[in-house]
Amino acid sequence: MEEDEFEENVGNNDDFTEDIVASAGLGLSLEKRFERLSQSDRIDQLPEFEERIGWLYNLQPCELFDEERRRFVSALDLYFIGDIGDRFKISVIYPPYFYVGAKVGRENDVDAYLSKRYHNRFLSCDLVAKEDLEKICLTIKKNTPKFFDLDLPNHLAGIQRTFIRLRFHDIDDLIKARKELQPIVKRNAEREKEQQSRPELAVLKRATSSNPSSDLLVDCLSNANVAEKQIDGIIELCEFDVPYHIRVCIDLKINVGLWYGVRGQSKSGPQNQLVLKPDLIEQPEPIVFAFDIECTKMPLKFPTAASDQ
Repeated sequence: MEEDEFEENVGNNDDFTEDIVASAGLGLSLEKRFERLSQSDRIDQLPEFEERIGWLYNLQPCELFDEERRRFVSALDLYFIGDIGDRFKISVIYPPYFYVGAKVGRENDVDAYLSKRYHNRFLSCDLVAKEDLEKICLTIKKNTPKFFDLDLPNHLAGIQRTFIRLRFHDIDDLIKARKELQPIVKRNAEREKEQQSRPELAVLKRATSSNPSSDLLVDCLSNANVAEKQIDGIIELCEFDVPYHIRVCIDLKINVGLWYGVRGQSKSGPQNQLVLKPDLIEQPEPIVFAFDIECTKMPLKFPTAASDQ
């Protein structure tokens, strides 16, 4: 079974994609992306030991050019008001990612398939343990508390499952991979539903694959069966629709309206770029520019540029 058989064209009907494309600069030419990058002032070049105190008041997704990898990477611009009233911003590089759910016991097969398929497009592919929300909901619905570990601070966190995490250089690569994997998930779900309604198909498939008619048939089907087994193990995609700026803020515990010690880009990772200053509680007085747009329109209709002012 060839991999290309599973690649289908999926319509771009996701609401979150529009926000991602607009904020991350997707769809722009390479020249425009470099021009947009050069117009942004940053203090990322400061040595990591130089620290400034700032009150975070805004953030915006962006992209930077990685000189080492010679490609664009996703980042988050953070805007600060300094302790003396000055304003500055830094860019925090953080790779976007989503999770791939596999059938229980097939995680390594799926991991091997994804590593081979996206080896030149993703940043890393690793196995991680996360809460199995589906099983948690079923357990609560069935009222079976014996599965809960009540000694944990969050007793629901004890029900975990292994996922494959795909981390990418930028949002563009993430969206492309998501579009390629969604048809596979859909097809596997339909196949699983059909097998549940007609279990004799699964028995026939196992009998056919375990009793080939000749050694030549075994050689021909061996590689195809391995690829098919790996692909069939993909059953869901998780957290692919989390907006990039929210993802970074959740993972790095970034909150607007707090004081931070701000450093330049650190070789040890983005976690060391921001140090929360909980002892600073007095807030600055930012200047806020707010405006409203007024226009004419017909009763019970939306404004139109052709007739309204």
